[in-house]
Amino acid sequence: MPNETKPFLHSEHLEQLIDAYGLPRLLAEMADIAYGKAEHVQSNWQDERLAKAWTKVGMELAALGHNTPRL
Repeated sequence: MPNETKPFLHSEHLEQLIDAYGLPRLLAEMADIAYGKAEHVQSNWQDERLAKAWTKVGMELAALGHNTPRL
């Protein structure tokens, strides 16, 4: 579990990524990461519940990315 008190990314960095690549692309990349995590968990830990949760996150991020206009 990530350390909740230590910022992993400053909002300025995240804003730079959004400006450089667009929010839909970043959401698509995050969806791909979630799908990869689901595969890893299922293959290496056989944790069906966690794999399904990561898959759901991936699906929601992908849908959000498809419905987000490039700003």
